[in-house]
Amino acid sequence: MDRIRGLFSIDPRALAVFRVGLGLLLLVDLVLRWPHISMFYTESGVLPLELRESALSLPEDLPLAFSFHSFPRSEFAVQVSFVLAGSFALGLALGYRTRWMAVGSWLFLVSLHSRNPLVLDHGDMLLRQLSFWSMFVPLGGRASLDARGSSSELRPSAPVFGGGTLGLLLQAGLMYVFTGLLKSDPAWSSTGTALCDAFHIDQLARPPAQWLLAHHQYLHLITPLIPWGEVIGGVLLFSPFRTAALRLVLVAAFTVLQLSFAVFLYLPLFPFVSTLAVVCFLPGRFWDRVWPRSVDGPPQRGLGARDVPALVFCGFLLLNNLATLPGLPVAIPLQTFFLTRKLGVAQDWFMFAPAPSPVDGWCVAKTRLEDGRFVDAYTERAVIWEKPRIVMDRYRSYREQRQAFHGLMRDDRSLLGRYALFLLEDWNRRHGPAERATRLELYFMRELTLPGCQEAKASPTVLAVANART
Repeated sequence: MDRIRGLFSIDPRALAVFRVGLGLLLLVDLVLRWPHISMFYTESGVLPLELRESALSLPEDLPLAFSFHSFPRSEFAVQVSFVLAGSFALGLALGYRTRWMAVGSWLFLVSLHSRNPLVLDHGDMLLRQLSFWSMFVPLGGRASLDARGSSSELRPSAPVFGGGTLGLLLQAGLMYVFTGLLKSDPAWSSTGTALCDAFHIDQLARPPAQWLLAHHQYLHLITPLIPWGEVIGGVLLFSPFRTAALRLVLVAAFTVLQLSFAVFLYLPLFPFVSTLAVVCFLPGRFWDRVWPRSVDGPPQRGLGARDVPALVFCGFLLLNNLATLPGLPVAIPLQTFFLTRKLGVAQDWFMFAPAPSPVDGWCVAKTRLEDGRFVDAYTERAVIWEKPRIVMDRYRSYREQRQAFHGLMRDDRSLLGRYALFLLEDWNRRHGPAERATRLELYFMRELTLPGCQEAKASPTVLAVANART
């Protein structure tokens, strides 16, 4: 038991840093979404409630059975809900009534994700999981308003152990293990083309990715190391031997890996959320150098009745991840499936797995104006069919790219049609009568990545057509 306690204990100073980081990430996420509230979360946007109910009818589409953000219909009312969510996130970062701030932040986050899941990615999924586990650990014991004036800052920094610390550490470790296991395609092993294919996804690639593609022969050497490193590194985080030294090395390695992805790919949340997830693995010897404490102490307490809910969810966590492995005879009971979906704790880590998609492309919004001219609603210039230098620059935000991508992948004409209509009506809202648009044709320029890190010529496909309402 002492060995398990040592492996799954977390230094209170690590929990304090985790709390501040989680609160700040929640605030940054809200700030980035704020300019696009009307587009993604109102009835005049790309996913009105009626369309959400009809197009997203599968259980896995909605993390919760309800959404606070579904009740307000006006943009102002949604803005108020954002302010409330931001207040909880700020309170969490400051450590004010920390447990309640963690609960409120989790509720508002899952509610926001439920309102429009089409704009989400795995960074949102991981942020939701960390927010969930934050409710089960004592985040306010150090460097918080809750601890101000109390004796907790004067006591030894005793490691914290409980069902919540078990779940929080398992969540971070299993994410790496299973995303590595799910990279099962030969592109990640024998052919070694996966990284090349990933950096060829123009909707995600940043300009520095072009430099890597110019040296793709080196990418073939690095590619097989990624899934092996994720699996072995995730397992070694729980090694009972030389635990502190291994964790220092692995946290540094995973941080470098994630921040490298942030340099080459448009992944606004995931590199930073995943870096935050491994902070809690940092051992006491690290914190002693940057945040001195008086003396060591034993873990504050052992497992008890209060840990039962967290331990149950630890079981769900393991079962959920095992069920994502192809060929493994593990199934999630129906009741468990619905419970985890409604609570927003269901997860999968198919990140570029089993292999990056060879299909890529960009959208063109050919818009006819009343005077007979044609413009691209994305660029507000003449329609050009050639690939733009930076595809992401066509969209107002990363979230808009996700909305278009999910509609395309689902081949859902209702979602694509609503998106095209929004682009048309948004053009007319932002331009005067002299530049009124009457028709918008939404195209996808489909481009295939070929062997040898080459690209096929893009071909246009009509996704949707929208006409201005009279």
